[in-house]
Amino acid sequence: MLAIFLLRRIDARLCIMMGLTAIAVGAFLGSHVTAAWGPWNFLPVVLLQTAGQSFAFLATIVYSIANSDPKRSTAVSAYIQVIRLGSAELAQSLMNTWLRQREQYNSNILTGLISNSSEALHQQTNKLQEVFGASHRGNLDALAAIAARVRAQATVLAYSDIFILSLCFALAALCLLAFLGSMPFGPLHPRFAKNPRPTVTD
Repeated sequence: MLAIFLLRRIDARLCIMMGLTAIAVGAFLGSHVTAAWGPWNFLPVVLLQTAGQSFAFLATIVYSIANSDPKRSTAVSAYIQVIRLGSAELAQSLMNTWLRQREQYNSNILTGLISNSSEALHQQTNKLQEVFGASHRGNLDALAAIAARVRAQATVLAYSDIFILSLCFALAALCLLAFLGSMPFGPLHPRFAKNPRPTVTD
């Protein structure tokens, strides 16, 4: 509702900029995710991402329709639906692939320093054997617990990398936004309601 209110009063490019900025800020906050985060830690990230996507997407539709040929409005509306659905699937595939690759990468980095002669590994296994027992079974359970911690940390780092990727895309989109021209005067122009007849400056 706020996006619609603003689109009737300011340039659509400003709404797109506000949306992309909110996405970038949310992604920046999300890039600091840790294993200690709970649901409330994600609330600012979710709110910024949701508001940013709503502002950017709705303003982009208005800007695209305003700059299209009115005779092809039906085709443009169909293309918008294709782009909306296709971009969501593309983004989901990209994120899933990036998550899997970064999780594997971070896991390799975290386990690269672990070896049978690692003093830190022996210290951790000795501490865990006090819980699981000093038997062969307890040693296996201790190693499994360490592996689970490494896997969890690799997953957290992978999600942090996803937020960094989102931040980079948002900043790239802001750079592209600087090259967009103004909307032509028409029903979707913010000054149309006040002055339905174009002037020389429009």
